[in-house]
Amino acid sequence: MGLTWWLITLVFGGFILLVIWWKHFTREGSDTIPVAPGDWPLIGHIPLLINQKKFRKLCDQWHKEYNGTFAFYLLTNKIVVTSNLEVIEAYLSSPKYITKAPLLYSMLKALVGNGVFASDGVLWKQRRRMLTPAFHFDILAGFAPIVEKNVSQMINVFRKFSKSQSEFNVYEIAKSFAIAVICETSMGKHITFGDGVEKEELKCLFEQGTELMMKRFYRPWLYNDWFYSLTADGRLFIRQRDILRCMVREIIEERITYREKCTEVETKQKIFIDILLDCYERGEIDVEGIIDETGGMLFAGYETTASALSFVLYCLGRNPKAQKKLFDEITSFEKKGNLELSDLKELKYLDMVIKETMRLHVTVNAFQRDIKEGTVLAGHVFPECWLSIDLRIVNHNPKYWKDPMSFIPERFENFDERKKEKAFMFIPFSAGPRNCVGQRFAMMELRIALFYLVKNFKVTSLQEENELEQTFEAANTSLNGLMLKIDERVV
Repeated sequence: MGLTWWLITLVFGGFILLVIWWKHFTREGSDTIPVAPGDWPLIGHIPLLINQKKFRKLCDQWHKEYNGTFAFYLLTNKIVVTSNLEVIEAYLSSPKYITKAPLLYSMLKALVGNGVFASDGVLWKQRRRMLTPAFHFDILAGFAPIVEKNVSQMINVFRKFSKSQSEFNVYEIAKSFAIAVICETSMGKHITFGDGVEKEELKCLFEQGTELMMKRFYRPWLYNDWFYSLTADGRLFIRQRDILRCMVREIIEERITYREKCTEVETKQKIFIDILLDCYERGEIDVEGIIDETGGMLFAGYETTASALSFVLYCLGRNPKAQKKLFDEITSFEKKGNLELSDLKELKYLDMVIKETMRLHVTVNAFQRDIKEGTVLAGHVFPECWLSIDLRIVNHNPKYWKDPMSFIPERFENFDERKKEKAFMFIPFSAGPRNCVGQRFAMMELRIALFYLVKNFKVTSLQEENELEQTFEAANTSLNGLMLKIDERVV
């Protein structure tokens, strides 16, 4: 009996000491960056994080309670979340803070490789300089016909739903469109828009890979690579990753052969992989590096574009006046033949609609960087942490946006991002040195797709905003779909 009591006392006393240590460890410096409640010793806020829907509601509450900046713990890793524009400006505009948060991006590297999307330091700077020419105006102009071709195929799919008057999840169709475009423009690989085997295999690889990556992020016992490789999820992840890299390697080898056989005239229209192969021939990158960059481009340009396109159509379907105004702009724009990039600048309201959708329904919810101890941003002294910008809160904050939950494209009519007070209010593609290298390509793709879709179809959304089950993870989606009905216009 005496021994039992000693053991109980020892365990209880040890637990009390652990709690005291944890509170001291986690609250040190909390006078500057407050720590959200609900954490447990050693595991932090993991119990709250597992229920993402509930956690997002708590984050909304904490943003208000702690003036837009607070911390939570993932095990012993401190993550500071901010929606404070002054902090965001100091953070993103500086070349000092370009190192991405290690844990999440190490998992991303495991999926798509150590390319510009996930790398840091000297490698990131080298690859960024290398890839920038791939998004030059002249190269983007050559991509427009590829986008138009795939939009034409998407119109054929839409037409079937129009004739049957059946509802459908537009996100699934948008994903088929986006992966067909990104494969052809990045790798020269033609993917059948419909039910092609290659398209379905690629979709499966990326979707399962992303799902497994995010699942692992919220399960700390799977962080160790060796242990993860022993689990069923880990084995599936590695198999999917290896298949993806093998597919990209085969495409690279095919492109090298194509370049050797074709004349200079035939290879004049360069695609993304050609820029990398030019560097390869100069000895600036190896084949593994090309695989990393190509995989990263596919990952970054697939679900994000599909998400943005789907939500624009959803928003138009809920706002018939805005849809009518956009249709009038498109029909008043007289253009014979294919669209050119210069034409898109004339479609002002189309740009407003895209921007307002990205404000209301963020495509990527957060950007994270690694911050060192003692970093000062906008008067806040930060501990060593991963600093995460919560774009959803910024975009929905009535302090920055009048009537923020309403769809009002006109709010962007005189919105000038070059003005200091607005420079970081709307950053769907991030900002500063690590902004999205492919943002002009993404906007071109969205503009062309929406031009033809709105010209040919009237869209009706079948869900209220509060019915959507948005994820806000790698790319924002709705778990219960984005359901539409459409009617073909008489053009």
